[in-house]
Amino acid sequence: MQTMIETLNRTAKIALDDGSSATLDDAIKRFESFKVQIVVGAGVASNTALQAVLLTLINAAPRTFLGGVLVTGETDVQLDLAWFKGKILSQVLPELNGQLSDFSPDLPTIVVGEWIGEIETFCIFVSCDGNKFTVGPERPSPIKKDATIQTGVAAAGVALNEVFHHLYFGRALAGQRNIIGSLPSHGGSQENSSMQDDAWFIGLGHLGQAVLWVLSLSGVSLDKKLQLRLQDYDHITPSSLSTCLMSWEKDMGKLKVDVVGERLSQLGFVCETEANKLIYDDLPKIKEPIDCVVAVDNISFRKGMDKLPSKRIIEAGIGDGINGFTKVQLHVFPGERKAADIWAGGDPKATNIVSINAPAYQDMLHNTKDICGTTQLAGRSIATPFVGAFAGACLFNLWVSDISVQRKQNSWNFDVNTL
Repeated sequence: MQTMIETLNRTAKIALDDGSSATLDDAIKRFESFKVQIVVGAGVASNTALQAVLLTLINAAPRTFLGGVLVTGETDVQLDLAWFKGKILSQVLPELNGQLSDFSPDLPTIVVGEWIGEIETFCIFVSCDGNKFTVGPERPSPIKKDATIQTGVAAAGVALNEVFHHLYFGRALAGQRNIIGSLPSHGGSQENSSMQDDAWFIGLGHLGQAVLWVLSLSGVSLDKKLQLRLQDYDHITPSSLSTCLMSWEKDMGKLKVDVVGERLSQLGFVCETEANKLIYDDLPKIKEPIDCVVAVDNISFRKGMDKLPSKRIIEAGIGDGINGFTKVQLHVFPGERKAADIWAGGDPKATNIVSINAPAYQDMLHNTKDICGTTQLAGRSIATPFVGAFAGACLFNLWVSDISVQRKQNSWNFDVNTL
C-alpha cells in the first residue's frame, strides 16, 4: 500500500475522490487519454517572458496530460533562460518530456507567440504585458517585450488549468473567455527588489519548487552572489514527479534539498541545504534576519511563523479537495495581523473524517485488506503542477516587490478558475 501512496499521481487523484473512476488503474487510463498541443509562434526567440510561458507549459503539462504533450511550430527557436540557455527548443523537449510533432487540428491547443493558423477545436492564446497576462480564444495584439518572467510562468499555469477543465470536467466556459490577470505585489517596482538579499526557502514540495523554478528562469544577476538557504526533509518519489517542477525521474529517491540545490548551483546560486524538519524550539542561529519564503502545507507550522528570525515572511498555501485545488492564499509578514492570529484555530485537517466510500477506494480496500493504508491514500491532497506554477509565480512576485514602498495589503486570495 505504501508503494501505491508513493506512486500516486496527485492530479489523477481527483478521479478517485469524485467517484468517476472505479479503480486507480481506470483513473490513470483516463489521464493517459489526455493530450495537449503547444504551438510555438513567431516572436518567442526575442521574448523571455514567452520563453518562460513555453518552458513552463512543456515542463508542467506532461505531469498531468499523460497521453502526451506535442510541440509544433517554430521549434528551432534558441532559448535564453536558465539551464536551457543557448539550446534549441527541439533539443530541450526530451529533457522536459515534450514531444516534437506535426500540427494536429484535433487536439486542444495552446498558442505561444504570433500564429496565423486556424483551428476549430479548443484553442487558447497566451500573451504577457508587464505584470499582466491574457489567456483566451482571442488572438493577442502585437507581442510586447517588457513582461516579467513570473508573469509568463503564471500565464502558463492558467492556460493549463483551462485545458484541464476542458478535458476533465468538460466545463463549457473553459477556453471561451479572455482571462486577464495580474500578479500580487507588496510594494512598487523591482528596482529595490528584496531579491538582492539572501533568502531562506522552507518547504520544497510542489509550491516550493515552483517558486524556485521561477527564480531559475528569472536570470537574476549572479554578481549579486545571492545566497539561498534551502530546507526540506523529504525525498522525491514518483508521486512527487506529478507536481514538482524541478524534479525528474532520474531524481527519484534523492532528497529534495539535494536535487534542487544542485540545479540552482548550476546557475551560480550559492546554496546551503538543510535536510531536516524545521522545529521552532530548535531554530538555527542566523546572524541577521533574512527573508523567509515559506511553502509548507501545515497549519501548525504556519501558525508559528512569527517565531522565524526573519526580515519578512512571504508564504502561500494551495487549497485541497475537488472544489479547492485551484484556490491560492498568500500572506506577507509583518502585517496588520500576526500568523498566530490568522491561524488561531486548530487544523481542520486534523479532525476531518477521511471518506473511503468512493468506488476506487473500496476497490483498494477489497484488494489489499488494508484499511489504514487506504485511508492514508484517500487523505492525500489533490495537487496540480499548473496551479503550483501560478501560485509560485505569485509568491515570487511578492518576494521581489520593492520593499521600500509599503502597502497596506498583506493577504491575497485567488481562485485560478475565476480570475
